[in-house]
Amino acid sequence: MAADLRLFEAPQLTGRELDVLGECDAAKFALRHQLSEPRRWSGALQRMALARNIQGSNSIEGFQATLDDAAAVAVGEEPLDVSAKTRLALEGYRNAMTYVLQLSQEPAVTVSLDLIKSLHFMMTNDDLSTRPGRWRSGSIFVQREATGEIVYEGADLDQVPELMSMLVEGMNEAAGLAVIRAAMVHLNLVMIHPFRDGNGRMARCLQSQVGGGRWQPHRDARPWIRFVLTAHLRQAQTLLRRVRASEMVWVSLEALIKWHRLPERSAAALFDATSGYRLRRGTYAAALAGNGDEVSEQTATRDLKVLVDAGLLQAQGDKRGRVYTAGPPLLEIRDMARAERQPKDLRDPFAGTS
Repeated sequence: MAADLRLFEAPQLTGRELDVLGECDAAKFALRHQLSEPRRWSGALQRMALARNIQGSNSIEGFQATLDDAAAVAVGEEPLDVSAKTRLALEGYRNAMTYVLQLSQEPAVTVSLDLIKSLHFMMTNDDLSTRPGRWRSGSIFVQREATGEIVYEGADLDQVPELMSMLVEGMNEAAGLAVIRAAMVHLNLVMIHPFRDGNGRMARCLQSQVGGGRWQPHRDARPWIRFVLTAHLRQAQTLLRRVRASEMVWVSLEALIKWHRLPERSAAALFDATSGYRLRRGTYAAALAGNGDEVSEQTATRDLKVLVDAGLLQAQGDKRGRVYTAGPPLLEIRDMARAERQPKDLRDPFAGTS
């Protein structure tokens, strides 16, 4: 039986799929051009991108958090409004993602089963009943929450170790386009469903369209490849809009700082508030530290008070519960940036193609 084991395989790309891949590459090139020179706001944009990743990936698993709480977790601060369980889930995902980002800086990385299990442990070790870092111990089914209907059944338990070994072996091969290889790793991991928890609710639902309700790796993976290419294209276009809007916001904030004779470092707080996040002294200081600008608690407190006195921030709450939000001048800058932002292109790039 082992000899018959196989994984989902990437289809041969059609001309239209190659065209969409080219559009993704063009958008990524434009992003590299926009960020080719160091800009003070790019650090804030990167930090918020990680926060969105943490928030989105955990909301799939049912852990709901506001973006500013995810941003607080991203810089190692306590979130404001989430339960202890949600906080641990956010922190676990942050730790795993941070580790992956650190590994990506190495000249060569070999993926192993131990690495896969270690990342899973980082994400789920707050609950030992989920078997963090261990394969599941029995059959597993995905149910539609509203009806209880079983919509997908994972691979047979006795096949999981060998299938995961095959998956890891493929990840260490350099052949093929990176985007397509990553898409197939995502698909195969979720369809094998090797863990008891933490595989991703939305991903399971999307992959079940390809899998036909159970582990059937002979089926055509093209619907998934097209979904991934569409997502990459839309995300790259979204990041381009955010980069351009961020540059516009930062220029306006620098003018405000100069007018009010404020310290340049306060731009970090103003940028976050203009982006709609609630600030605290700790998150402000941590964000500065991430940019290599360490400040004491007293300095952070003084900076925020100066910004409140200038009417740029509004303080709410007392002592440890105090948060700061955008004042009228920042809301005006936000509205201006939104008005100038180009609308999203939500067209299906594969509409009309078979």
